Amino acid sequence: MLLPRDWFIKVPGGDNFGHIYIDCIISILIFYILRDKNIYFKLFFIFSLTSLIEFAQTLTSRNFSISDIFYNFIGILVGIAVYYLFNFILKFKIKKILNFK
Repeated sequence: MLLPRDWFIKVPGGDNFGHIYIDCIISILIFYILRDKNIYFKLFFIFSLTSLIEFAQTLTSRNFSISDIFYNFIGILVGIAVYYLFNFILKFKIKKILNFK
């Protein structure tokens, strides 16, 4: 995460949960934007992006941390789960609406 740690002092869970929040949002957006691509491409893209961000931290006042990578991974998993859960619920509701007609 390239944002300053000070921005996440008041976020519940602090900086580590900031990684989860941001990577969750990034994962949902990437899965939505690249919905026509296969899952391996999407995962490669997400992991490349988050790794690039982590290594770019060395150019700022922040530094690289293995725990950041761990929290990024958790955020990615949560984001993917939320994406598929949302799609499942949406498809279920659409089928239910169409069956009523």
